[in-house]
Amino acid sequence: SSHFNSSSHRSAPHGLKPSSPSGGAAGLPESMDSQLAAAAQYRQDAAQTSGMPHFMSRGFTIGGDCDEFGWPKAPIELEEPLTEEQLEAQARRREEILAEHAPSEPQVLLRPDQAPVKVVPFKSHMAQEEFDELDYPKVPKEWTPDYFTELMYKERVDPRVNPNLLLDEGHKEFWNTMARKPFAKAILRSEQHWTDRRNVWLKQYENVELMNQAREKITGLLEDCSMEVKRLLTPIVHHKITQVSLEVYLREAKERRIPFSQCLEQAYSSHELHGLREAIDAGGDEGAARLLEEYTARSQQEQSDERRRQEQANRGKRVVADSETVASRLNQAQKFRKDGYIEW
Repeated sequence: SSHFNSSSHRSAPHGLKPSSPSGGAAGLPESMDSQLAAAAQYRQDAAQTSGMPHFMSRGFTIGGDCDEFGWPKAPIELEEPLTEEQLEAQARRREEILAEHAPSEPQVLLRPDQAPVKVVPFKSHMAQEEFDELDYPKVPKEWTPDYFTELMYKERVDPRVNPNLLLDEGHKEFWNTMARKPFAKAILRSEQHWTDRRNVWLKQYENVELMNQAREKITGLLEDCSMEVKRLLTPIVHHKITQVSLEVYLREAKERRIPFSQCLEQAYSSHELHGLREAIDAGGDEGAARLLEEYTARSQQEQSDERRRQEQANRGKRVVADSETVASRLNQAQKFRKDGYIEW
C-alpha cells in the first residue's frame, strides 16, 4: 500500500496542480468534478485496503452482471419451462437458418448428346489374372462378411478360438497367438511381398545406375585407346554384350593395376574382341542377344558351382554358439512347429 500512497507526492502531469493532503480527495486535482473525484478516491482507498491496483481488484466490477464479491452472477433461470409452441418455433427458426446458410450444390451442365453420369462400382487397374501372374497374395474365398461376423463373436467368448482370453497382455504367448491369426498372417504376407518387390526394384535400380556409370567411364577410357581398337569397337559398342565384356576388362585392369588401353591391346583380349566383332557382324542384333544369353547362363552356372563348393567345404564343420543363442533358436523352432500345425 505504501507504493500506491507515494503516488500523491509525485509530480503531477502538465497543467494539473496537486492539492494539499488536507483538502478534498488526497492527491487529486482540484479541476476534477465531484463524481470523478469521488470515483478516483474510491479506487485509491480500495487499492490501499487490498494492496492491489484498481484494475486487479474485483471490487470495481460490481454491477448488474456481478455480485458483491465481483464474481459473475449465475444466469437467470426461467420459472416455467418452454411450451411446445415455443420449442416448435425454435426448431422452425433453426431449420430456416440452416437452410439459408446451406452450401449450394455444384451444377453439372451436360451436353445435349451426353447421357447422365451413372454410379459404377470400383474397378481395379488390373484383372485378377494379372494379379495372379505377379504372385500377389490371394484372399481366401471363405472370407465372407458372415464368416467374419461369426469369427468376431467366437473371438470374444470362446477361449478355444482365442486363447488370449486366458492370457495376460504381458505374456509372450499372447502376442504369438495374435500373430497366428489369419488376418495377421495376411497382413504379414502382404508386407513381406511388397518388401521383396521393393528390394528387387532397388537392386535393379542400383544395377542400372552402376552400369550407366561404368558406361560413361568406359566411353572416356576408350578415347585413350589406339585407333585400331576404336575401329574394332565403335560399330558394336552399343550392344549389351560388348559393354559387359568391356566391364570385365576394366575390372581386370584395376586388379592388375595396368591402364585400360593396355589391357585391351593384349593378345588374348584382342583375339576375344575380334571374335565378338565377327559374331555380331554375322548374326546382327539377334546374334548379340544370343551371345548375351549364353554369357548370362554361363555366369549363373559358375555362381551356382561356387556356392555348392562353399557348402561342401563348410559341411561337417563345428559351429560354436553360446547357450543364449541355442535357447533362442530352440524357442523359435518350437514356435514355427506350432505355427505349422495350426497352418496345416
